[in-house]
Amino acid sequence: ALVEAEAARLFTRHEDAAKHLTRAIEGFSALTDHIGLGDACFIEAMLANDMGNANQRERLLKDALEHFQAAGDRPRLHMVQTRQAVDAAFRNPGAAETEWAARLKSIEADGDRGINARIEEFRAWVAFSRADFAVAAQHYLNAFEAALESGQWPMAVMEIANAGASLAELNDHESALAYLEQGLALARAGGWPASLGICLIQAANSSRELGRLDTAAGFLAEAKTVLKPLAGGRLFAIVLQYHGDLALARGDAVGALDWYRQFEARAHVLKSPDLISHAMRGRAQTLAKLGEYAEARAAALAGLEVARDMGDVPRQITLLRALAHIAEDSPKGRRDAQDCLETAVAIARDVKGYVAPGELFAELATTHARDRNFER
Repeated sequence: ALVEAEAARLFTRHEDAAKHLTRAIEGFSALTDHIGLGDACFIEAMLANDMGNANQRERLLKDALEHFQAAGDRPRLHMVQTRQAVDAAFRNPGAAETEWAARLKSIEADGDRGINARIEEFRAWVAFSRADFAVAAQHYLNAFEAALESGQWPMAVMEIANAGASLAELNDHESALAYLEQGLALARAGGWPASLGICLIQAANSSRELGRLDTAAGFLAEAKTVLKPLAGGRLFAIVLQYHGDLALARGDAVGALDWYRQFEARAHVLKSPDLISHAMRGRAQTLAKLGEYAEARAAALAGLEVARDMGDVPRQITLLRALAHIAEDSPKGRRDAQDCLETAVAIARDVKGYVAPGELFAELATTHARDRNFER
């Protein structure tokens, strides 16, 4: 029943998964089998995660933890704890590292490759949030290899897609697409919608960055179809974001604003601070294009506050650049624009190993040139 539940979940047959879980829970309850009950709770937690129900996922992970503690099953305890650590990192990477880093190092010493794959994922996300994208890519690739070795193909696809996303942040979109093609081959072989979806959306993003807008649109259209059964989850929310980014790249500000508003609504339901800051960035940039400067500034400032609370360096820089553009388009805004860009440069220089976007320095140079400060 557990195997059938997990298979149904991977193929997004959610009603079937729930029925199989009910059957499993009834059987394990009759046997007072805590390992079986914990496994069922864990699969049910992942089902809740797929549907975008964060509160239910957290509750079910706690239930699974209690069952595994009662059974004294150390590997399964670690399986749940590493998943909780990754969830905490998505909410607040800095706080999660403080809470979990030492505990994860202790768990890692047990040498379980399946569990260590999740630890590498945790480290990757913390590095990513600090704009240390090269380190993040390496951790994601470590997670990919450990997931493959431990038979976790859907996880392996997720990790190689995230490695591609990290390389995309370094503007190495050709390498990103090479990794994503490897992930797509694995995902298509398995036929799992979530695995296929994450590769498609990341391929769409890199294609857009390379100016291949029609190719990006094709990837997004397929992703939207594939991920339709997961419309309440995180991956489908990112599809909405990338539709907004694509519309903006095509000069369709009105269409982009609609996509970003849909995306922001989903981000708040999912309680995902990183997605919320992405949505506010998109909305701010689009509103500025439409001449709604006051509303654009408010959205960018709100997004910046979320990014600062998370310690998300790339998003802080993106939002400060957006604020600079908004300020420049408003009356007497040149000084404010320069201040925003100077702050962005200072943040970038504070992060070891982070290479700030060249465009940031070009934009700052332009503001100094306008002030006739040519040496600067």
